[in-house]
Amino acid sequence: MKKLLIPSIIAGALASTSVFADSNSGALAISQVAPENNSGPFILYKSGKDQLSMLGYLHVALNNESEANSNTDPKLTSGSSMLGLDYVQYLQNNWLFNAHSAWGFDFLNQNTGDDSDPMFTNDESYIAFKHHSDNWDTGISAGKRYGVYYDVVSGTDMYNSFDQVGSGVYSNNSNGAGFGTGEADGVIQWRNDFGPVSFALQYATAHTNQEQFGALTNSSTDAQGNIKHGYGVNIMGHLDIGTGLNFGVAYNQAQVDEINVAGTTVNNGAVSNGELTPKAQAIGVQYGQWGRGKGWYAAANYGVYRNQENFAGWTGYVTANNTIYDKAQGMDAKVAYSFANGIRLLGGYDTLRQDTAGDAAKIQYAVYGIYWDITERVEIFTENDINMSTNSDGTSNHNDIYNVGARYYFI
Repeated sequence: MKKLLIPSIIAGALASTSVFADSNSGALAISQVAPENNSGPFILYKSGKDQLSMLGYLHVALNNESEANSNTDPKLTSGSSMLGLDYVQYLQNNWLFNAHSAWGFDFLNQNTGDDSDPMFTNDESYIAFKHHSDNWDTGISAGKRYGVYYDVVSGTDMYNSFDQVGSGVYSNNSNGAGFGTGEADGVIQWRNDFGPVSFALQYATAHTNQEQFGALTNSSTDAQGNIKHGYGVNIMGHLDIGTGLNFGVAYNQAQVDEINVAGTTVNNGAVSNGELTPKAQAIGVQYGQWGRGKGWYAAANYGVYRNQENFAGWTGYVTANNTIYDKAQGMDAKVAYSFANGIRLLGGYDTLRQDTAGDAAKIQYAVYGIYWDITERVEIFTENDINMSTNSDGTSNHNDIYNVGARYYFI
């Protein structure tokens, strides 16, 4: 089960604010995903108008997760780790140039030994021109970057070891690259704001993807999809109530003009003659900040997904038919409290269900976690789930997973 954390909006915020401003205008963005412990960026080089920072974290955890949908003997994992670089240069008229690259890093190298599961995976790599204002991320970017859809639902992406299954970001337990909801491939994005209201537009250029489609037939070879184009949009409101209230709506759509296995056209579920038009729409709300001494934090989102979700990839939760469903809907909700001594408590509920007759598949689980920030960069934690999912055949699934681990943050 992959975990994709600290999107570029956080790294860019830290870099830009630390070089050119005294206040941390990126704190709210940090709270959406990673704990904000006031440590600041891990600066490698800083001179005048230039700054190069290291970002990411090292993650190691002992857990009983199994890809076979059953508990296994405890094992150490590191697949959630991420390393990257973020470069910022100040230009004229309050503009910034930002070059960013972040890579998933499995430093224990517990992969399958082939190219399908490498030690390093490209999470984000892009260049951007941003206007340095109250909203540091105003501007345009091009490359591989978290989709604008993610901006609205990112407030619930808080787990160290689990995914937010109901958000529509990581369909088929992928990184969301193909459809553009997660680590979107080949996208051009524009973000702007007018006071308390911000909006973003995204256009996805032509590209191919395998991970999001999986083995949609009985073939052992993964299906490949050719994405012709796609687009996304969001509108968000930001209110200075308490420690901050954000809310918004998002829509994402892609056009897949061919899905094939070794040249043979796929017809499966919502896939007709190899063609597919996945759509995702969501609403989200977030209150507070997720970090040392920040007090209460809460976030929730709800989404409806057409021609997008395939439950078969979520082997840690459910045994499901390998098909892309016509319609699915999901919800994620998180509540947390952070004490001044560095201890943080988190409770979450995530669900994703589909409406196909004769198929009972539903993913549903609760997560509880305790996190202790020993220092500004070092964290130890325990994070566990209670699985209440239903398999496609109607049987219950109670494959609970526990995690005990530690992280070192470079950001």
